[in-house]
Amino acid sequence: MARTPEENWQEALRRIEEAKKSRANDLDLSKLSLAAVPNSLAQLANLEVLTLENNEITVIPDFLAEIASLQRLYLGNNRIAAVPPSLTLLAKLQTLFLGSNRIVSIPESVGRLSSLGGLDLSDNQITDIPDSISQLTGLHTLFLSDNQIAVIPDS
Repeated sequence: MARTPEENWQEALRRIEEAKKSRANDLDLSKLSLAAVPNSLAQLANLEVLTLENNEITVIPDFLAEIASLQRLYLGNNRIAAVPPSLTLLAKLQTLFLGSNRIVSIPESVGRLSSLGGLDLSDNQITDIPDSISQLTGLHTLFLSDNQIAVIPDS
């Protein structure tokens, strides 16, 4: 039996509270039909892996940048249209999965994600790749398929 949006929201809040109490470093909030990211996530100082895939999220909130320990962020299969520059403040971020969204562009500040090794931007509406992507010297995996990219920067 499917849960109502309110029941899904309460389930997300319950999982966040449980993660807070146990000082968890991994949290899965996927497949809850969430339209937004709960603010209480910012309180999870130990969080290293956050999974928010298969929801209905439209905006990546700036407060995610406050989770300084975050290493892997999975936001695939949502309705996200933009990547906020604040996300590039996550200095320890190693994996960023944003595939199957509605993203049109990537901020030039993406080059600041010096720890990034894997970046999935496939199945979006991206038309340009910023030159700063060449600054990601540790990047070993980059998925850009199913976009509208006409030119890949030489750098």
